[in-house]
Amino acid sequence: MIFKKLIAMTPNVNMNRSFNSILNISTPLVGTHRGISQSSTKEIENTLSAFYSDENAKADFIECDVMITRDNQLILFHDENLNNTIIEQTNLEDIKRLVPSIITLADLLIKNLSENKIKLLNIELKTYKLTNEKKEVFTKELIELLTKHNLLENVMISSFDQSLLKKISIQPNKPCLALIYDKDQNLKIDSSLQKKLNVLCPHINSLSALKNLNLPKIPWEHSSENSILSTLSSEKDKVKWVKKHKIIGLTTNYVEKTAQLLRIISLR
Repeated sequence: MIFKKLIAMTPNVNMNRSFNSILNISTPLVGTHRGISQSSTKEIENTLSAFYSDENAKADFIECDVMITRDNQLILFHDENLNNTIIEQTNLEDIKRLVPSIITLADLLIKNLSENKIKLLNIELKTYKLTNEKKEVFTKELIELLTKHNLLENVMISSFDQSLLKKISIQPNKPCLALIYDKDQNLKIDSSLQKKLNVLCPHINSLSALKNLNLPKIPWEHSSENSILSTLSSEKDKVKWVKKHKIIGLTTNYVEKTAQLLRIISLR
């Protein structure tokens, strides 16, 4: 119980703690959504400069988007296409020619481990037109990378792709797993996957979906939204709202303002 309270009151969670250790905390952690900034000098999302900007300094965890390239490199990128180039069908070297700011997941892991106050990572796996065989490779490359850096217990792997999550779930030492779903999604969860999930990541407007799964939640919002801040601001009894929906974290575009509102809960 002391540890749970400590995490709830600490701006930066020590990554030496297991991600599973925060699944029952009383005060939600705040995560930066792709490193998105509201400042006038916006950094490019999914880059080191964005994740570690002054505006995102108060984030407890980093949410990033990870894709696999044609040559099996794990890079941080969100969209399927880049200047009419399909990321999943392009080699890393060619992608870097188009966008030099592109970084790999390894770059982020190394940077994070070098920080004085390292952060938890919510790694969202993006798939668009991957074959089943390529998803197997994605799983292998991801697990090997996390194992190499001794981070299997210190990250959460999230995705919309249930088949990919299932592949990860059967690994000998699986990381914390989360299913992402959107407000307009007609969702049916594979029964074998349900038992393997640790967290649900609904869009903030879909908190009431999947009531049959009694799992902690880390809601998110689209990059153009301020839905989390609006929802949190409108709730008169924030403590009751958090408990009702079992919210343990919020992935937001407004880290500082959201963190300020959540301090109301941590002081109670």
